[in-house]
Amino acid sequence: MTAILDGREIARAIEAEQLARTARATARGIHPCLAVMVCGDDSPSHVYGAMIRRGCERVGIQFRVHELPVNIGRAAAIAAVERLNADAAVHGIIVKRPLPGDLADEALLQRIAPMKDADGCHFENVGRLVAGATDAGPIPCTPAGVVELLIRT
Repeated sequence: MTAILDGREIARAIEAEQLARTARATARGIHPCLAVMVCGDDSPSHVYGAMIRRGCERVGIQFRVHELPVNIGRAAAIAAVERLNADAAVHGIIVKRPLPGDLADEALLQRIAPMKDADGCHFENVGRLVAGATDAGPIPCTPAGVVELLIRT
């Protein structure tokens, strides 16, 4: 027998739960904030960034986009990530890919503080995922979503 998994209802439930968590945090003076860094003018990255913004708005999370020029040098891009790491008002960071030129390797992503790595791509977070320590820090969104869908079905 085949079962069709419809994630829309589950997504709505998860958003309602997140909205309540955000409200509790805000009541304690914590205003969750996600920063997304986009390098260059990659159209799909901007579309995906807009989708992330709408999701944040639905659950009460502040959203910041940091657009960097396509010709930004490695040192300037790393400095931009470091500023976000140091910003206490930013709780999560996503660096949208593809990245231009010599930024296209993993080095820039590995500069994100592991506990602010909203995509769970830092080697430390990938290691937690492999080890099954999924409650210890961020894990990649897609595997987390698949697991959540299976648990709730």
